[in-house]
Order: sequence, then structure tokens, then C-alpha cells
Amino acid sequence: MRKYAIIGVGHVGATIAYTLVCKGIADELVLIDTNAAKARAEQLDLQDAQARLDSRTIIKINDYHELDDTDILFVTSGNIHALDHAFGNRWAEFEYTKQIVQDIAPKVKATKFNGVVIDTMNP
Repeated sequence: MRKYAIIGVGHVGATIAYTLVCKGIADELVLIDTNAAKARAEQLDLQDAQARLDSRTIIKINDYHELDDTDILFVTSGNIHALDHAFGNRWAEFEYTKQIVQDIAPKVKATKFNGVVIDTMNP
């Protein structure tokens, strides 16, 4: 089974999720976001999109324990709005991403995750 997870379903995370589902790459996909309504909306959109696909992906949301047998974890969390006042300084987001990592890391560590992490956070 090919199982993927994405923490942070903003623009980047949602695009990765869409690609994994529409290309038939993932058998299972876990979407995790602090905005539960956003995670649910992405789940519903992806489930609806599968009506015309030849493949099916089981999509689960906001359950860190689903990481136990996940092959690849994408961490795409961030706070793009922090850059609105930073005048192009990508390091301005560091204070936000530091807090996000401090929140996410213990939750991931509490699972049996033993896969590959692909981190796209800034900086």
C-alpha cells in the first residue's frame, strides 16, 4: 500500500494532495491541518474529484496516529500571511514556523512513523 500524509493543507499541501489523488499515486492519504474545516473541505473536494478517476484513494483527516504506517510525510505548514509585512524577507516567517514545528514534532514523534519526511516549510 502507498500511504502519504500532508501536514498543512494550504496552497502547497492542497496541490500535493490533488496531484497524489488525481495521478493515482496514493492508496491512502492523510490530511492534517489546524483548521479542521479546511482539512474536511479538501477531503470532500478530493473525494468528489475521484468520481471520474480510474483509481481510488482513501482520504482521512486530522489523525496523527494514521502516520504510524505512512510511507511519505509532507510538511507544508506555514503562515504565508506573516510575509505580508516582511517586504520579501523569507526569514520573517521563521518565528511562525518555529512555533509550528514545536507543535507538530511531538505529535509526529508520539506515532510509529518511520517513513520519509519532505519538508517544504519556509525558511
